[in-house]
Amino acid sequence: MRRIQALVFITCALTGCALEYEPCFADGEGAATTSTDRDACPDDSICFDLKPPEGGAVRAGHVAVMWSQLNEVDPDPEPQIAFDIAIDSSTRRIEIPVAKIQPMSDDKLLLCERACTDEARCPCRGDVAVGTATVLAADDENKDGRLDVREATTRTYGRGATVIVRSEKEYRPAPPPFDRVFADAILAGTHAYRYVGKGADVRIGSPEEDEIFALNLCAEPGSACVLPSPTLRSF
Repeated sequence: MRRIQALVFITCALTGCALEYEPCFADGEGAATTSTDRDACPDDSICFDLKPPEGGAVRAGHVAVMWSQLNEVDPDPEPQIAFDIAIDSSTRRIEIPVAKIQPMSDDKLLLCERACTDEARCPCRGDVAVGTATVLAADDENKDGRLDVREATTRTYGRGATVIVRSEKEYRPAPPPFDRVFADAILAGTHAYRYVGKGADVRIGSPEEDEIFALNLCAEPGSACVLPSPTLRSF
C-alpha cells in the first residue's frame, strides 16, 4: 500500500475559517441541534461542534459521513455516502448515532493489504481490513434533500477533524503493517479516531471517551476554501 491520505482538517484562505484542529439520511434519525449546551456526547454517538468562520454564520447545507478508499494511487472506487443530515444557520452541534452509519457495500473501499493498487483487480488478502470515512459539510446543489457523491466531493465547505474507522474485529495492538497507520489499537465496530503526530509522521490514534470533534466550516465552497491533506504514515 502506498501513501494514504486523509482529508480531515480544514482551513479557509481568504474567507477566514476557524483555525482549530480539533443509508440514514436527513429524516430526523440523527440530531442537528441549535443548543449552545456543551454537555457530553450521547453514548454510541459521534459528535461535532460546528466552527464557522470567525464572525460568520453556519452555512445551510448537509453534513455527511462518506466512506472512501484512502490509497491515493488511481484508479479508486467511487466513495459511498453512509449518513446524511441537513443543517441550517442555527445548527451548533451534530450528533451522529453510530448505528445509523451504514456499513460500506463495496469491498474495494476497504483499507487492506492487496497484491496491487487497483482495488478492482486485487482483493484484500490477510485477516485485517478496515473501512475509513470522513465527515464533511457540502451544498445540496440539486435540492433533492440529500447529498450525492458528486456534491460531497465538489461542493464541500467543511470537514470534521477525525476519521471514522470500521473494523469487524479488534486488534490490540494493530498488527504489522497496519501499525504504520494506527498508533495503537484497531477497535471492533465503528468509531471516530483522533490524529497523533505531526507533519509526515501522522497516525490514527484510538478514540478517547466522550470526545467531541470540531467540524470546521468555510463561508462557502470554492477555490477559496482550501482543504489541506495531512498524510498518514503508510505501508
